[in-house]
Amino acid sequence: PHSAQSHFNFKPVKVIQQKDNKLLALGNLDARGSESKIVLHRYDADGKSDSSFANDGSIELATAYKTIANSITQQSDGKLLIVGSIEGTWNNSNLTKGSDFIIYRLNTDGSLDIDFDSDGIVNYSFSLADKITSAVQQADGKILLLGNSENNGTVNIIMRLNVDGSLDTSFSSSGISFMPESTSADLPSNNLLVK
Repeated sequence: PHSAQSHFNFKPVKVIQQKDNKLLALGNLDARGSESKIVLHRYDADGKSDSSFANDGSIELATAYKTIANSITQQSDGKLLIVGSIEGTWNNSNLTKGSDFIIYRLNTDGSLDIDFDSDGIVNYSFSLADKITSAVQQADGKILLLGNSENNGTVNIIMRLNVDGSLDTSFSSSGISFMPESTSADLPSNNLLVK
């Protein structure tokens, strides 16, 4: 459904089914590797584009840097969490080489949820290369994120956010728990709410 695909290389990431049986297709658009944006498209159960979602069924999410999605999950209230990374490089405290965590939360109509860190977007940086690979919502509404961070070695990271996107400091005293690379880590299925 995107005319931009004639100029961009579309890379599908994940498809999930909403509780109302509508389908969400998440992917990344690359322009010769120099820039990237996230694309989310929603389809009705019959496979037709859902014109009630965002801009005629589709939304593009981008930053000033290469923005890459890794996963999507639907919260119990229907809102959508998209997680991934911003890639660029570090130069004078600006991202010019490396990557940061990025989390988007969308309302059910595809708009950014301003109750999530005031603009619907949260990003964190721990080292030279940070990436979130999955997310799940707990039964209490808090959000668990799994990712990894690389700086003279790789560690797995589990973070927990409050409903508003702030770090939950009741989790591992800072909201973040680090595990060695050799540790096997995964979060529950997107279809599960953990307690």
